[in-house]
Amino acid sequence: MKCLGGLVSILFMLAAQPAWSQITLLELVDKQFESTLYMDAKAHIQLSEKVVEAIQHEIPIQFITQIELTRRDQIFIFPYNSQQTRIDYTTELSYSHYDRRYKLHNLRNQNILYFSQLEPALATLGEIQNFPITSLNQLHSGLRYKLKLRFRLNYWSLPAPMFTQALLDADWRFKSEWFELDVQTGRRR
Repeated sequence: MKCLGGLVSILFMLAAQPAWSQITLLELVDKQFESTLYMDAKAHIQLSEKVVEAIQHEIPIQFITQIELTRRDQIFIFPYNSQQTRIDYTTELSYSHYDRRYKLHNLRNQNILYFSQLEPALATLGEIQNFPITSLNQLHSGLRYKLKLRFRLNYWSLPAPMFTQALLDADWRFKSEWFELDVQTGRRR
């Protein structure tokens, strides 16, 4: 029984290793237009060789984009964040040897884009334009809000042998930190 507990501890330590894949936020801005809060973001995404190799072997890889809007409140002297909006959507990146092109499939809105090279596909994966977050009517003027964005690989969508490898190998740990932006309501751009 001790052996099993030790193995579980080792697995958790390996899973806690930092990711190799790199995500650099280039831009994160909010826009308030016609009673709606929108977000624009641009990130540079670089995948590890093992993830690229899997894609080129026609294994579809799913990425989750997470967006949160939180309100910063305080009860007495205790600050806390309350979640206003959370949006998660999945985009699948795949490659076809027959067509010799990469495919980005947004599973939320079913949009599909094709690319002859991987770099433009990754640039598109990391770009969000005029994305509606919430109605400004749902937000209170004068309160502080925080818009947060994160990208990560969906390990659960991998085939079973690759799922195990992804848990144990740092080259498969594709997860960005939370990128944050303070939002003030009641202004127009």
